[in-house]
Amino acid sequence: MNRAVTRSDGEVIDLVIARSDGLDEAAFRRLRASLPVSRRERADRYRRKADRDASVVVFSLLQYLWRRRVGGPLPDVVRGERGKPRFRGVDGWHFNLSHDASVCVCALSPVPVGVDVQSRVPFDDRLFETIAAPGERHLRGELLRADDLSPLWTRKEAVVKRSGRGLSTPLGEVDTVAATDVLTAADRSGFLLSISAEGLREDQPASGLRVRYLRPGPEPGGWSEDRDHPPLFGGPSGSDGRQRAGEATPDRRRTGPDAVRRPGTPGRQPSARSRTRQVL
Repeated sequence: MNRAVTRSDGEVIDLVIARSDGLDEAAFRRLRASLPVSRRERADRYRRKADRDASVVVFSLLQYLWRRRVGGPLPDVVRGERGKPRFRGVDGWHFNLSHDASVCVCALSPVPVGVDVQSRVPFDDRLFETIAAPGERHLRGELLRADDLSPLWTRKEAVVKRSGRGLSTPLGEVDTVAATDVLTAADRSGFLLSISAEGLREDQPASGLRVRYLRPGPEPGGWSEDRDHPPLFGGPSGSDGRQRAGEATPDRRRTGPDAVRRPGTPGRQPSARSRTRQVL
């Protein structure tokens, strides 16, 4: 029988962001030791050290959010019918993870959620023709001028990850322009992040969404809130869900499908393997 979890702070979606390259060796070992054996084994299967480190960090963010919001040990994580990770035997909580290079993000939500973080994707006409839905064709000129497909790519990833359909969904059938419950923003360090969940609104990006940047710290689980970051979506941030006085939004922050970064930001072409890596 599934056990219901009482939500103590309403319908807020929590989103945390951290970097795996900011940990010293001792802090990383502590995080890794706190992971379930199955997760450590999964992380060890990655060939690149950067991917192994990110796999450990992104799961530790889920542990952090669960302790802060619900309390107690993290439930077992299993794959659902279509392969999307979920909690075993828990009703009322959903999560999603993503990492690109050293940037790791985790969302914990009372409703199904999808999140994706993406560095620059150099514009490629064939890739655009493959992934763009009819309602997104008008974005071609702006994406071409920016030489970056990541604003379109990351929104689609967030939508399909929320649905749980994942790689089985042709991205050309996913129209993110028509979707009003997908938020996209550019961070000052150069990556794009998209989150999709019922109840999110582009015209009120901060409503129902609490975003926190984390850094290595002495708190249980190895993370502390980094209060030096401005709010990613231009609204409330921090553990209390309120924007603090004096916080400014990044100059490059935009919250829709046109959240194009400046040309010249380093990036790479996503592959089927990179898409798979971000699901867990």
